[in-house]
Amino acid sequence: MDPPPGVKNRGMNVTEQREIAFRGIISEIGKVGGDFAADADLYTDLGLDSFRMVEVFMEVERKFGVSISEDDYLELRSLKNFMDLVER
Repeated sequence: MDPPPGVKNRGMNVTEQREIAFRGIISEIGKVGGDFAADADLYTDLGLDSFRMVEVFMEVERKFGVSISEDDYLELRSLKNFMDLVER
């Protein structure tokens, strides 16, 4: 899968470009800095509530062209989880 639109290749591989895009989505919607561990829990470590997480889900679906199932909602708790979802 290609990087999302708007993420320019600056000598980075696709995985690095995706990570930057995910960090941007989480940072903007969650109102948190982008420098957090890939395995940080978005709820408990970064303080995102369920409403903000729904916004994150919707933006990820829009930007990456993926569908997030209801089963995935419970599993998507970190940047790493989102990266794994797109790699499927």
